[in-house]
Amino acid sequence: MKLGAAVAKALADHGVDTMFGVMGEGNLLIIDHFAHELGLTYVASANEFGAVTMANGYAQAGRRIGVATVTQGPGVTNTITAVRECVSAGAPVVIVAGATHDRENKQFIEQAEYFAPTGAGFINVESRHSVLHDVARAVSRAHRERRPIVLNIAVEIQDDEVTYREVDACPAAADVALDDEELEAALGIISVARRPLVLAGYGAVLSDAKDDILALADRLGAPVATTLRGKELFTGDPRSIGICGSLSSPEGSAVIDRADCIIALGASLSKLTTDRGALFQGKTVIECDADPSRLGLNLDVDAVIAGDAASVARRIVEYLDLAEIDATNFRAEAQQLRDAAREPAFADTSGGGLVDIRTALDAIDRAVPAERTLVVDVGRFMEETVRRVHAPDGASYVYGASFGAVGIGMGSAIGAGFARPERLTLLVCGDGGFMMTGLTEFNTAVRYGRDLVCIVLNDGCYGAEEGQFRGRGKDRDLTLFAWPSFESVAKALGGSAVTVASVEELDGLAGVIAERTGPLLIDIKISPDGVA
Repeated sequence: MKLGAAVAKALADHGVDTMFGVMGEGNLLIIDHFAHELGLTYVASANEFGAVTMANGYAQAGRRIGVATVTQGPGVTNTITAVRECVSAGAPVVIVAGATHDRENKQFIEQAEYFAPTGAGFINVESRHSVLHDVARAVSRAHRERRPIVLNIAVEIQDDEVTYREVDACPAAADVALDDEELEAALGIISVARRPLVLAGYGAVLSDAKDDILALADRLGAPVATTLRGKELFTGDPRSIGICGSLSSPEGSAVIDRADCIIALGASLSKLTTDRGALFQGKTVIECDADPSRLGLNLDVDAVIAGDAASVARRIVEYLDLAEIDATNFRAEAQQLRDAAREPAFADTSGGGLVDIRTALDAIDRAVPAERTLVVDVGRFMEETVRRVHAPDGASYVYGASFGAVGIGMGSAIGAGFARPERLTLLVCGDGGFMMTGLTEFNTAVRYGRDLVCIVLNDGCYGAEEGQFRGRGKDRDLTLFAWPSFESVAKALGGSAVTVASVEELDGLAGVIAERTGPLLIDIKISPDGVA
């Protein structure tokens, strides 16, 4: 068996059945064997950035390894922003990269050095003797380290003959054993808390900890909150006060301000979650994380527990019961605080061919079927989007802003659609992000018949820059774009599309969405002045 074919078979033997990529000399044999001989799914993206973002969306939505493949040189350099997004997102992705030893080849580059600043892992396949072990290591490390691992394979060895055999992947890292001293220190803090708040992060989503965390909150008489990445963990649950941090609602902020103890489970306590620590000043903080190296990394806390969110929540409940510690009354008080801080209905500013972004997002949330996978691209529209548009559970929300890079959304949405093909994928992006990368991959969604609804919140500019120019009293003309008709472009790419420029047109979206037969783009005209 040729080495390239052996790589494809080894990936399949390790559970990989879908691969995203752009074909070239450096990966042709791998792709051909994967698709034609093994009969597995190869998705040809329009460019290498798209391939890696698809693997990212697939990994997040499917809770399994995402695989992308690219060829050497420019194929590799086109991936770097997307690779860094995967690193920042903690996405388990394997990137099979073609390479060349020929320094006179125009596409030669020192690929290990190029990937190094991204934080991705790197495995260089040295020969036919190591390749099967190298594939196993790449898959194992992606799982264990929760980051992309580059499997670098020179084109010069891909025709080498390999005697194929199955090689077991290294076992996953064992769960961290909970430490009794850490638990007792945390319990001592919890036992004297009168207004505890339980905060769940993305780690809680990964450990399927929803029920255990709610049981802990019930035992404490505490409300629950989430980080931005975990925002859908408690969708629709009255015990939840929503996102904690810079995107907190006024009602949520009132409860956070009043809390005297924060129990953070699987949350990194980043500066956005804690408002650079200001939100948690004067409160005792207990941090729990499955990765001991992350404890206390972003915030000086009062106690730590190394362990996954579900196990820690269950053990704390056991300790509370054993110590016969009474529940607090903070949840009832929190409801009163939320009622007092509730925002009045906003004044709709729609008119003159533009729609208020808040009205638009509320309408989208109602019109799109609730059983959805939600992907949100980067832009200043994010703040209102994450507050107003929801997914049915934590695993159905694909976060696309880990690196703050505009344009991650479309590829991530397509990858999520392959991971969960039984449901609609809803992408919310800006006009700049759509033109940057979404336009090129929209046709990929068409070619593969994905059930995608793409909402473009179109204010005719790159919004963050427009806001900065306006805030500094500068002429914003340099930030404005006369884009083509997105409706016409989407139709030319093989999809369907509508343009919305009034509240009346918003009202008809439920019918348009219900009648979709493939990827649908909805171009909603909004005012740049109406976005925070």
